[in-house]
Amino acid sequence: APSAPRDEARDQERRQRFARHPYLAKSNRMSELVGRAKDHLAHGDFGLAYTDLNVAAQIEPANQEIQVLLQEARKKHEYVRAEQELKKGAEAEKLGDYANAAAAYKMAVNIDNNNARAAYRAALMMYKMGVDAKEIRIHAQRAADLEPQNADYQVLISVVLSDLGMKKMAKKHLF
Repeated sequence: APSAPRDEARDQERRQRFARHPYLAKSNRMSELVGRAKDHLAHGDFGLAYTDLNVAAQIEPANQEIQVLLQEARKKHEYVRAEQELKKGAEAEKLGDYANAAAAYKMAVNIDNNNARAAYRAALMMYKMGVDAKEIRIHAQRAADLEPQNADYQVLISVVLSDLGMKKMAKKHLF
């Protein structure tokens, strides 16, 4: 039997009242946040996805799905941010602005400390600027450790170690 308009209005009012109930509101909010975050992940908006998932994790910290999605969004967001800093560094390097290039490369290393290319470029810019070899060594060593097969990285750490008076260690990186 068709329902009367009055019944539909009452049903609508009942749904709205249930939506405001504390237990159901939490569930609705979680579904909304997770759904929106999944959309953001699908469209490559990792920062927005991370924000939504972070809020969802605060509401329900024991939810494993949210924790997994949060880690995925964080990693992808950090990768994108590190790549942006690498581009900034490369642009500054092309302009001969080694100080800003080194700062951008160091920021990329801080964001993603497993990025050997960023560590190498930071060390190289610092070397060109004449920064103390002790500071350069940190980034040059990181690059050499992350990619031991890369000859450029090994040569740079060898030069830096040689500048520090560590000739034996410098030779180890060359052979």
